[in-house]
Amino acid sequence: MIKLPLGSIIMAGMLLLASAVPASAGDGLDVVRDTRGGVVTSANGNCVRTKWMTDNSICGAMGRENHVVYFGFNKSSLSADAKASLDALAAQMQGSEKVTGAKIYGYADRIGNPAYNEALSMKRAKAVQSYLSKKGVVNSRVTQTRWFGENVPATNCSDALSHAALVACLAPDRRVEIEFEYAM
Repeated sequence: MIKLPLGSIIMAGMLLLASAVPASAGDGLDVVRDTRGGVVTSANGNCVRTKWMTDNSICGAMGRENHVVYFGFNKSSLSADAKASLDALAAQMQGSEKVTGAKIYGYADRIGNPAYNEALSMKRAKAVQSYLSKKGVVNSRVTQTRWFGENVPATNCSDALSHAALVACLAPDRRVEIEFEYAM
């Protein structure tokens, strides 16, 4: 499979859709393909489809679902809101035999030194993994946990902001992303 940026995917999809012939379910034509016939995927690995959802897609064997939990400034403990969000997620996923894996990614904002932020993002990721494990949703056999420190920001905040304004602006960077993979 080939991974392309979103702009390239949209353009490729438009070009391929313009020349597409009607497809029937299960014939593999419900996904966007490159000029060599390979399936085009988004940056996060999802198939780019020509139909919203079909049961017999070449990509239909797996699905992905993403969730985000946010943390307070300089914190790695789960807030009441984060626990409530994870409880709802656990209730939805618990006992589902369709869950085949989970990826948990921890992040930090850019305030502080990089080594500290990497350690903080690791603590956040492990806190979420531990919480979901205790809820019976994930275990070490099906979980990949990674942390990125401040290296993958979700924000673009000005350095000219006051400290308090910068802390507020960078709030979306203090997160853990959870991606469940499941059999359809």
